[in-house]
Amino acid sequence: MNRCALITLVVLAVLLAAPIRFLTTAKSGQGRANALSKPTVKVVDMAGRTVEIPAEVRKAACLDVLCYQKLLMLGVSDRAVMMYFTDAPWMPVADPNLERIPKIEGEPNLEDLLESGADVAFFAYDAKRTAKKLASIDVPGVVSQPQGKRARDIAGFVEETRRSVLLYGEVMGGEALLQAKAWCDYFDARVRYVTARTGPIPENRRPRVFYLRGPTSNHTQGVSGDTFWYGELAGGDMVVKNDTLAVKGPVSMEKIIEWNPDFVLVGRRYPVDMVLKDSRWSNTNAVKTGGVQPCPSGVFYWDGGLEGVLLMEWLAKKLHPDLFEDLDLVAEVKDFYLRFYRCALSDEQAGKLVAGLGPDGVRRRLYNN
Repeated sequence: MNRCALITLVVLAVLLAAPIRFLTTAKSGQGRANALSKPTVKVVDMAGRTVEIPAEVRKAACLDVLCYQKLLMLGVSDRAVMMYFTDAPWMPVADPNLERIPKIEGEPNLEDLLESGADVAFFAYDAKRTAKKLASIDVPGVVSQPQGKRARDIAGFVEETRRSVLLYGEVMGGEALLQAKAWCDYFDARVRYVTARTGPIPENRRPRVFYLRGPTSNHTQGVSGDTFWYGELAGGDMVVKNDTLAVKGPVSMEKIIEWNPDFVLVGRRYPVDMVLKDSRWSNTNAVKTGGVQPCPSGVFYWDGGLEGVLLMEWLAKKLHPDLFEDLDLVAEVKDFYLRFYRCALSDEQAGKLVAGLGPDGVRRRLYNN
């Protein structure tokens, strides 16, 4: 074959390939154009960013472990296309269709996220990096937990909590926003109920409280954690305020012994024997006076998420039983689950939950986190 013939064949090959490439590019561009042509709205997320999202969100990816509980409360859990795995014991009871949702652990796979067809992704962890990854695949990302500086007083915590719930309602739209507002009204009412009684308690009459988050007995939540603020609302003196810990992690046993808590709340389904059978704790008031208590867990652990309001009431009754003789925690849990999860618990089920047990009547920890 002479050189001219070879050049002719090469040119023909390029010309034949060009339309295919053009069509592929055009198709991709048309998809973006169609997406952009759909009505959109703007929301301000928990990082203060203004995010443009579809006006109608039909599919949501839960890249925040607290996300699914909120979608369930809002009545739109059927729109979840992926969620983080958790062993919170009462989630399958509140939502029997839970198994249909793909579970993730660790860092989300972007290909799976694209295949899910998510209209929006709620996320909270490694926020700046995650936002860039979501932007790279044109999935709007909404930061759904507070970032940076956290609330510094109870009023700030209350506002922060309400705002995070309302954000989900705004993103999911329609009836979901009305349900978010209903939860906020309930939250406000229960905070008023508790603080009307605990507010006047002087500092020297507030029991000292330590929250055990795990995986070891000296791991806790810091002053930006929900347990700190709910404990203060409940009339407790949360001893972690004497440390510099902000989010979560260990504090020294020497400090804990010095603080000498009157109550230790054992969270996340860990056994109370983590304290009771650890000789380092033996001289603390909590061990001596029966103040080591198993903290309940529900659709999520009570140290985060929507059921923190129940933690506040449960703890208020533990710390100040004389002030809350009229508080029926079994009835409160039943009302909450029916009102917000559309799940009718029996007295026996609610009693197990309040006692810190799972539906099978056992307190069992499946894995450390």
